[in-house]
Amino acid sequence: MTTHDFSIRCTTPSDWRQIRDIRLATTSDTPTDFAESLEAGEGMDETAGRQRGERGIAAHGAQAAAMSGSGQWVGTIEAWASTEGGKLALHVREENTRARKYYERNGFAATGHSVPYSLYATKNELEMVKHL
Repeated sequence: MTTHDFSIRCTTPSDWRQIRDIRLATTSDTPTDFAESLEAGEGMDETAGRQRGERGIAAHGAQAAAMSGSGQWVGTIEAWASTEGGKLALHVREENTRARKYYERNGFAATGHSVPYSLYATKNELEMVKHL
């Protein structure tokens, strides 16, 4: 069994380049699984990136960065704090069975609500909630 050392910390506006790079890598890997096109991500300027980084220190939201022991960014995590009503909510593309099953294994359940997917108007995103 292999173990990995990771650290997690809240993001700040100065993390904007790393946030953009992670987003570009994930969007280019699975372009239809994010509510943002690769082109839109490539167009993220410093101001928009700093706004995303600021989510990590916002009063009612959180964005955290997961980093390897060597300091390399391996991902970001966004969620509402449990003080926001005792639940976490997310939207997942209806065709993304792998992600839906992952969220279900981790305590999320579909609410029966959906919203149109911003990149393809004929597709939907399903709302899932985890009660804390």
